[in-house]
Amino acid sequence: MSPHRRLPPASLPSNYRRAAWLRLPVFLGLTLLAAALASPAQAQGLRISTGNDLFSGDRQARDDLYTFSATIEVERGAYTFGLRENAFTDRAAGVRFDETYLSVGRDIPLGPSWQVHAEAGLVHVGHGLFGQSAQNAVHRLLHQAEVELRYQGSELLPRLALVAERPFAVASGLTVGPRFELDGVPGLRSFALAGAQVLWQPSDRFALQVLAGGRYSDASLDLLEPHLAEFTAVVRLQLALAERIYLAWAYNDYGDEREHLTVGYRLGWGGRGRDQGR
Repeated sequence: MSPHRRLPPASLPSNYRRAAWLRLPVFLGLTLLAAALASPAQAQGLRISTGNDLFSGDRQARDDLYTFSATIEVERGAYTFGLRENAFTDRAAGVRFDETYLSVGRDIPLGPSWQVHAEAGLVHVGHGLFGQSAQNAVHRLLHQAEVELRYQGSELLPRLALVAERPFAVASGLTVGPRFELDGVPGLRSFALAGAQVLWQPSDRFALQVLAGGRYSDASLDLLEPHLAEFTAVVRLQLALAERIYLAWAYNDYGDEREHLTVGYRLGWGGRGRDQGR
């Protein structure tokens, strides 16, 4: 199905017109995350990042569909707690929604070869923590037109995700190997990814990671389904400096065949990098 077909507003699912009280778990999760940050003796790592579709090619479609994201993750012992929000707009249909993820994850020991990371959590779909107000604040700063769209209702959904990779050392500071990702949110969207990944790290102050592969996407939300291509290529490039600052460019990280740029900062991260598409 073409990712460019639009649904009229009348086709939107009625089950997304729910009460605003479903946003409460999101705010409770944010409070728990703040409590983790307030315990520096137990918190071993902090990562914050934000992404935007700055380099999507079609100027008229730019700043539409998956427009921007914000992420904060805290590592405590063997576990990682995360809060992430993706903002989605459909200007043609005149509607928008935010995906607010609360998750807990940990690495699964499977011997010295495979590296496996699993996550579970909840996703709130509707009016999020940032969404339209954050987007318009940036637009005002850049002297751009503000975006005012009707929000969809509110829904709370479960999520499970798994990432597995097997790096092979081929030279000093250079590894290659397969990477697989599964991410499922019933009632919203799910995807499966398989690709080859290269990591070049000549020193502690520089690392370049490249992934190329294929992605299968399935949307169960009617509003989202016309914009996701079922099977397409995916490409990611990530540059890390001094193990703290990282810059990433990705094509098709959301299944919508668009480009996104992400910038982030890591502080005291104890485990391997787990940057991945959503």
